[in-house]
Amino acid sequence: MSPCEYIKARQLCWAWRHGKSLGGQFRNDPDPAQAGRGEKLFVYDLDDNLFEPLTPEVREEFEAGDGQELNGRGMHAVHSSSALVVNIFGYWRCFASAGNGETPHPSYTTTRQESHHAKASEELYAR
Repeated sequence: MSPCEYIKARQLCWAWRHGKSLGGQFRNDPDPAQAGRGEKLFVYDLDDNLFEPLTPEVREEFEAGDGQELNGRGMHAVHSSSALVVNIFGYWRCFASAGNGETPHPSYTTTRQESHHAKASEELYAR
């Protein structure tokens, strides 16, 4: 299994465990024949692939970019690197903008990974 196939398989398992509805790349096409094409690797709702919905500022930045990540394909893929970037750096961006040493979005701490990062940050700031 190639590294790419492995990542896709792991992300598919994550989506199934969390009850995410997935479709192919053309899942929103009005033609049923087209809608059924491709691997079922894409969420229907972008927020299903993110820890937190995009802030208006981040949405504007992605819309201004050339990657067309918000077109229903890019960031909607469970294996999307841009969704990974938003999920990881979005937290730190909000954390830094809060400026008071507290997590700006309580829901970020609902996952083990984010709880770990929050705890590690608290320990760093306590020193």
